[in-house]
Amino acid sequence: MEEFKIDRNQIIGFVLIGVIMLLFAWWNAENAPVNTSPNQTTNTTTVVEDSSKTAAAITETPIAEAVLDTGAVASIKDTFFTIENDLIKLTISGQGALLTKAELKKYHTWDTLPLMLIDSNMLLAVRVGTLGSSITGIYSGTTQRNDSSTTLALQHTNENGQTFAVTYTLPDSSYQVHVNVQGEGFGTAANDLYLDWQLDGLRTEKSIDMERQTSTIYYWQEDDYDYLSVRGEDDETLENLKWIGYKQQFFSSILEPNLPIKSSRMAIAPFEDADLVKRFKSENNFGPVTGAFNLSYNLYLGPNKYEILKSYGSDYSDIIDFGWGIFGWIGKGVVIPIFNWLEDYGINYGIIILIMAIIIKLVLFPLTYQSYKSMAKMRVLKPEMDELNEKFKDKDPVKKNQAVMELYQQAGVNPLGGCIPMLVQMPILIAMFRFFPASFELRQQPFLWAKDLSTYDAIFSWQAQIPLLSDIYGNHISLFTILMTISTLVYTWLNSQMQGNTNQIPGMKYIMYGMPVMLLFWFNSYSAGLSYYYFVANVITFTQQFIIRRTMNEDAIHAKIQAKRSGPKKKKSKFAQRLEEVQKAQAGKKGR
Repeated sequence: MEEFKIDRNQIIGFVLIGVIMLLFAWWNAENAPVNTSPNQTTNTTTVVEDSSKTAAAITETPIAEAVLDTGAVASIKDTFFTIENDLIKLTISGQGALLTKAELKKYHTWDTLPLMLIDSNMLLAVRVGTLGSSITGIYSGTTQRNDSSTTLALQHTNENGQTFAVTYTLPDSSYQVHVNVQGEGFGTAANDLYLDWQLDGLRTEKSIDMERQTSTIYYWQEDDYDYLSVRGEDDETLENLKWIGYKQQFFSSILEPNLPIKSSRMAIAPFEDADLVKRFKSENNFGPVTGAFNLSYNLYLGPNKYEILKSYGSDYSDIIDFGWGIFGWIGKGVVIPIFNWLEDYGINYGIIILIMAIIIKLVLFPLTYQSYKSMAKMRVLKPEMDELNEKFKDKDPVKKNQAVMELYQQAGVNPLGGCIPMLVQMPILIAMFRFFPASFELRQQPFLWAKDLSTYDAIFSWQAQIPLLSDIYGNHISLFTILMTISTLVYTWLNSQMQGNTNQIPGMKYIMYGMPVMLLFWFNSYSAGLSYYYFVANVITFTQQFIIRRTMNEDAIHAKIQAKRSGPKKKKSKFAQRLEEVQKAQAGKKGR
C-alpha cells in the first residue's frame, strides 16, 4: 500500500495562505488620487431662464427610519444659475437656492455619457428647528467674477419676515465649492440649526454590483475616520464630526462645515434601480441658535484620486480604502509613488502594471532565492527523510519527530525556510488586492482587449440569469482572470515539483489546486488590472524559478550539508531545547 508523506513546510504554507485569504474575503465583504492637464477653459457664469425645467422629487425607499422630509422639493418651475470652472459645472436653482446639478467636465460615465454627480438627485438645505430656511421661496441672484473664483449671491425674504442669504463661491481649478448660509428674523426662542443632506448615488461605472459594494458613508470623528457598514441598510447617530463623505467607487461628495457637527444621524439604503447605487442620508445638528445664524461649509464633488483628495487637507484621502494597517501603508507609501512616477512618463497603464510587477519581484528576489534554496535543501535530504519514515513507520511518532528535527539541525535546514518568505510577500499581495479596485488611475484605461482596467474584461457575456452560477461567477467571462487562474495552477504544480513532493495526501492536493479554482470565481468581476498583475507576477516567478534551477548546484548543496553534519555540533538553540523537552514530556505521558 502506498505511503503518503506530509511535507510540513507546504502544509503550513497553504493552510496559512488559505486562512488569510478566507478571513480577508470575509472582511472585504463586511466592509466591502492631482493630474488636471487636459485643455483649460475660461471660467464663465451664466443665468439661464427655463420655465419648462422641473426639479424632480427625491423618491423614498425603505430604510430604518426616514431621516428627512423631501416633499418640499417637488415639481417646481424655476430660474437656474450656472457657475463653472475648468473642472466642474454647477447649476443652482432659484427656487430654494438649491444645488441641482454638478457635472465633472474631465470625466464620463462608463457608457460615455457626461458624468453627473448631481442631477436633481440631491437635497442639501439648512433649517432652523422644523422650519425650512432655504428649501422654500424664490431667490434673486447676482454673480461676480474675480481673478481666482466665481461667486453667486442669492437672497430671499419670506412672508414671516425671515431673511436668507446664500452665497456659492467656486474657486478656479477646484472640485470644492464654498457655501455660506445666513438667516435672520427667527425671534428670541432657541432652536437647533440643522443641515439636511440626502443624495441618491447615480451609477457611473460598468459594474453596478462593485459600485454598490464599495459605496458607503465615511466620516471624520475626533482624530480618525470611520464608515458605516456597506451591507444592506444601516442607520447610526454619531457626535462631534468634522466632515461627512458620501463615497461611491470612484467619486465622492464630501461635506465639511466650518462648525463641528454636534450630532449626525446618518443612514444608507440599497436600490433595486439599475441606474442608482445607494441612498445616502444625514441629518446634521449644530446645536441651538437664537434670532440669527451664519453657517458655512465646503462641498467637495470630485474623483477619489489620492493626490487630489490629499491636496484639500482634512484627511479626505482616507476615504479611499487601501486596506488597514500595513496593507494601507504599502498602498499609499510604496505602490502609489511608484505608480505616479511611471505615470509621469505617459506610459500605457498595462505597461505600468508590468513594470511595477518587475520592480516588486526584483526587490523581493533575495527572499525568493532563499525560499528556493531552502526547498533545494529539503530535496537533497529527501532520501534520508524516507529512511526515517521507514525506520519509524510503526513506532512512536514523537521519536520520529525528534529524529527529523535532529536531522534538520545537523544539516542546518529550517523547515519553515520556504514558508516564511511566502508569508513576508503576503502583505504585498493583499495590498495589491486593495489597491487595484480602488485605483482611480486605472479607470477607463484600456490595455490589449480590456477596455477598462478598473473593471472586469469580459470577452463573452450573456443576459440569462443562470441559478447559482450568476450569483457566484457572474454573467461574463474575464480573460485576465482565466490567465491568472491557469498561471496559478502552473505555479502550484511547479512549486510542488521543486519541493520534490511526489506523494501527497489526497486532501492536500485538493487544497493546493482548489485554491486557484476558487480565485477564478472570486476575481471574475474584479478589476482586470488586478488579475493582470497577478498573472504577470506568476510569469515573472516562473522565470525566476527557471533561472534559479539552472544556476543552483544541488550536488554542491548536498556536499555542504554533509560537511556541516560531520563537523562539530552546534549548541542547540533555546527553541530547539524547549521543543525537545515538550516532545519528551509528551512521550512520557504516553508511556504511562
